[in-house]
Amino acid sequence: MVARAPLLHRLVVTNPGARPRIAFQRWQCVASMEEAQRVIAGSTFDLDGTAVLECPEVTGGESSRGPASGRVQLVSDAPERVEITVEASTPGALVLADAFYPGWTASVDGAPASILPANVAVRAVRLTPGAHRIAFVFRTPGLRAALTLSGATLLLGAAFGLAGAVGRLRARRRSPG
Repeated sequence: MVARAPLLHRLVVTNPGARPRIAFQRWQCVASMEEAQRVIAGSTFDLDGTAVLECPEVTGGESSRGPASGRVQLVSDAPERVEITVEASTPGALVLADAFYPGWTASVDGAPASILPANVAVRAVRLTPGAHRIAFVFRTPGLRAALTLSGATLLLGAAFGLAGAVGRLRARRRSPG
């Protein structure tokens, strides 16, 4: 326990055994979340050294060979953009322990990359050996469609309002008096 706030009914705790937020690990692909849960729950699984990735194209347990070796560095961390550099000596997976959620996209060295669910709940990108810059960017799902619909509604409302005003002006000009 780090601190206690009785008035707020809160405790602040620390977990010295917590895994790091970013890691470069060997990976093992599975076909579904259920299979990932089974693998992670297995008594021989090493979560510190291996990331379980849900790879929809996998038919039979594809994995990277041997331990992953690389150095990771968090370059920038904002609510809607996270940038990380990786110096990878071997193939592996960059695991970012942030929630896997629709709306996130990734790029590796400026090119679009697939984000895979890792360890059931977080996100990962597979990498080849070498120096890489990875960017995770969030855009609210459906935001573009909502803005387009709102803009169209606003324009339609303005057009009807203008048509009504023009109609009233014409009616005034025609009426005697």
